[in-house]
Amino acid sequence: MAILDLFKAFYTVQHKKLLHKLDQNNVNSYINHWLEEFLSDTSMKDVVETEKSNPETVDSSVP
Repeated sequence: MAILDLFKAFYTVQHKKLLHKLDQNNVNSYINHWLEEFLSDTSMKDVVETEKSNPETVDSSVP
């Protein structure tokens, strides 16, 4: 069994641009769809000591 943490790979990439590039380069539509689902509705929140912010949706995984 292999477990991959792909989320960090997308920290600085704008999701729409990445998906568009993959589509332009004829990446398998199954993979493109999987990535689109993986990246959709990505949210982040800040945590400082015991305080937490509300989750905010991000489109490039960089708040």
